[in-house]
Amino acid sequence: MAKPSSYIKAHMKQVENAYKRGGMTQALAYVQKSVDEWKDATLNIGVTGRSGVGKSTLINTLRGLTGECQGAAENGATETTSEATAYPHPDNEKLVYWDLPGIGTLNFSKDTYFEDERIQFAKYDMFLILSCGRFFEDDKLLAETAQKMNKTFIFIRTKVDVDVESEKRAKPNIYKNPDATEALLSKIRKEVLKGLSDKTEESVFLVDCLDTKWEKYDFSKLIIKLVYGFACLKRESFILTLNVLQEKVLEQKKTVLQKQMWKVCLLAAFRAILGLQIDKDEFAVVESTIIAHASLYAKQLGISEDHISKAALMCKKDVNTFKAELNLQVPHLTNEGIREVIAKFRSNHPRVETGILWLAQVSLLGYEIYGETESLLNNILQAMASDAKRVQAYILDHTI
Repeated sequence: MAKPSSYIKAHMKQVENAYKRGGMTQALAYVQKSVDEWKDATLNIGVTGRSGVGKSTLINTLRGLTGECQGAAENGATETTSEATAYPHPDNEKLVYWDLPGIGTLNFSKDTYFEDERIQFAKYDMFLILSCGRFFEDDKLLAETAQKMNKTFIFIRTKVDVDVESEKRAKPNIYKNPDATEALLSKIRKEVLKGLSDKTEESVFLVDCLDTKWEKYDFSKLIIKLVYGFACLKRESFILTLNVLQEKVLEQKKTVLQKQMWKVCLLAAFRAILGLQIDKDEFAVVESTIIAHASLYAKQLGISEDHISKAALMCKKDVNTFKAELNLQVPHLTNEGIREVIAKFRSNHPRVETGILWLAQVSLLGYEIYGETESLLNNILQAMASDAKRVQAYILDHTI
């Protein structure tokens, strides 16, 4: 029998209490509300720094946009931000990046910057503090103020690509040695740390703001740092909104989807108990639940039919050849395709008994439905996560 985690136990207790207060209807309502809780989590990320450090460019890159896209943050060689400007993520309007005016400009003196009502420094969940070139006292002031306000802040050294290219042009012979670039990056990092005084290397990230694949320098590490800058539902919301599918991001998404699975299984169980699908056999509840969530998993993991078509095009393959070469475990995301995968897992993977004993006391049917749904959904998520890694690796191998 599989034992539920402490996280599931705590939330199951709340469901059990709802059942005791108002029966199955109230318990169902409680779970239905909690399934999409992450979508209601509001995240405000303030992006600040001196003018010209690349705030707008980084905001666009984090939102999966370029400067030419509709809704992109305006950028330019001069200060273009005259007030705190909100830029919601195109896939989640509750995740908002705020382009804050540069500190130390004519309109925003550093002496009044943190009290300025146009900025509302206190409302942000975290700050991304950007700097480029040499370290300024204003950079340290931003970090110290965020720390005093008990706000999470991440220090980002931008335009590192410009520094590297300038050094390569100035010293071409030295940079024939591949270790020279790493030595330069180490030097830049130490200069920043010296200015911040009490911070460690894990607090500073060197990036190219135009790195749309999030893979150069410290960009991938920055994304994971952002993930852990949030707690609970806000972290889940941030992870499920990420749209650049690196391996570490895929792992985070899989973890969140796994964590949410108990709610989905419990909904299936309650629907069966309440007879919401009385015109079908009991397994139809399981099947319809899995078909619906397989589509969600595919979209989150970057293996939906649309994702696969785009990936095949990038690799200059037709879709069928692309799928055949990858030998995907879940090759077809049509209803019939998912039913075939369900049938395969039902025959090859025996169901593991769930440890949700109170549900068995309420309804043996509900207990059975929960266990069946959990077993099949878990197997399908594992297979899809494996497929997603295979797709990303294939793209990397065939597009360089």
